[in-house]
Amino acid sequence: MNRIEELEQLEPADFHCDESRSYALELLKALKKIEVMKLKLLKLREVLDE
Repeated sequence: MNRIEELEQLEPADFHCDESRSYALELLKALKKIEVMKLKLLKLREVLDE
């Protein structure tokens, strides 16, 4: 299981406070954006290699 999947599986009860839950949700959003950019860069690399 990767980091994104781990964060998606967390329940509100898994956090000690709302602040840590909020931080985890922001981290999840950032990781998803990074994953999308990674896929776009890989596609760009394929196009440039042709």
